[in-house]
Amino acid sequence: MGLPPGEKKFSKRDAGWDNTPYLEVASDIFANNFIKYGLLDSNVIFAKGFFNDNETMPPLAEKIMSLSIMRLDQFNSESTVDVLYHLYDKLSIGGYVIMNDWFGFPSKTSCEDFFAVDGIKPESIPIDDISAYCGKRLKTSKFNTGVMSSLVLLHGLRCLKCR
Repeated sequence: MGLPPGEKKFSKRDAGWDNTPYLEVASDIFANNFIKYGLLDSNVIFAKGFFNDNETMPPLAEKIMSLSIMRLDQFNSESTVDVLYHLYDKLSIGGYVIMNDWFGFPSKTSCEDFFAVDGIKPESIPIDDISAYCGKRLKTSKFNTGVMSSLVLLHGLRCLKCR
């Protein structure tokens, strides 16, 4: 599965990423990497679908009580906003958001805009030339229960590690 179709209403640079077959990752390859690195256990849930799919994201968000890590591997604004809208409040205090496509991608602006709405400005720490992460320091929702889980979102294939 590749990237969802982007709409120019969010960012002029969102459109066209769905026509990039080199970014597609087969679900069996994705799952096999979890086995290869010893990450697959009974707490891992794979949920296939696009970030902006209303039949996938809201029900998925309802199942999650709390997250310790959100790794977002997406390029466009719409996908970034959808994930943050549904799941950021479930990120535990002290948890981390890892943005794979931070520098030079529309997702950075969307993240900054999302945080600005809540009046927070987390420090982004560079990982490499395109990636960065930030820690959650402020409690923003009743969903922060302290239960540690992790979430990986990769090009339309979501993998959740929940307790």
